[in-house]
Parts: sequence; structure tokens; C-alpha cells
Amino acid sequence: MNSPEAVQYSLDLGVDAVTTDFPIQNHRFLKGQPVFPGAGVEIVDSVNNPAGDDVQPENGEHVVLRNTSTASVDVSGAIIRDAANNILTVGAGYILAPGAELRVYTGPGTDSAEAYYNGGGASVLNNGGDSVALWTGPRLQDVFAN
Repeated sequence: MNSPEAVQYSLDLGVDAVTTDFPIQNHRFLKGQPVFPGAGVEIVDSVNNPAGDDVQPENGEHVVLRNTSTASVDVSGAIIRDAANNILTVGAGYILAPGAELRVYTGPGTDSAEAYYNGGGASVLNNGGDSVALWTGPRLQDVFAN
């Protein structure tokens, strides 16, 4: 269970224990502490299996990031990593204003303020559901599972 929501769902089912790739964050969650103190950016969606090909120009699989803080956040160079250790990166120059969102795509496309395209030719995200984590440098910012 890689997200606090998935851990809670499992506990609600009555399990005795869960396994996670992020034990520190889920320990904080279970103690009622902030899971990602001061992070400022969260993963709000992971579109793993869009209509048509997973990787298509200007569209396809992607992860949506949102700035939840009251200050602009530079996400340039941030890494989105899935459970299989596949990686999507955010290009240089991406500074999210408060409330702004950024879609980070696997495939090719035209970069804009709202979208960054990694230019890959193969799908990265697992179609059957995946968990992804957002890293800025050595710091884990957020996790998302669907």
C-alpha cells in the first residue's frame, strides 16, 4: 500500500498489517501527523489507460501535479516514479503558481505552461492501476495510487 488512502482502505477492511514502499510517510499518517510536511505539490491524478494508444502525440498517459501551497513552486527536474521504477521527469522552467496544475506526459507533444511531454515512445504507467511518487531531489513530495 503506497498511499495513505490505500493504507486506510486496507485498515477499514480489517487487515492486521500492510506492506509499503514508503514506511516513514505511512507511519506519519497512522500517527495523525502530516504525511508530507511542507511539500506544496501533490499528485492529483494518474491517467494510466487513456482512450486510444497509451502514448500518442499531444495526448496519452500522464500524471497531473497541482501546487497546493500559497507560493509558487519550481518543479523543474522533479521525478515521477512508479512502483516498477519507471521514471517521468519534469523539464526545466516549470514553476507552478498557487493552484496551478501541470500534466506530465510519457509521449511526444508540444510543451506548454500546463503540459510537459517526455517524448517517449512506449507506455510507462501500468494500465491496471499504478502507484506513483513525486520526488524533488532527494525529497519525497507525494504518492498517489489508483
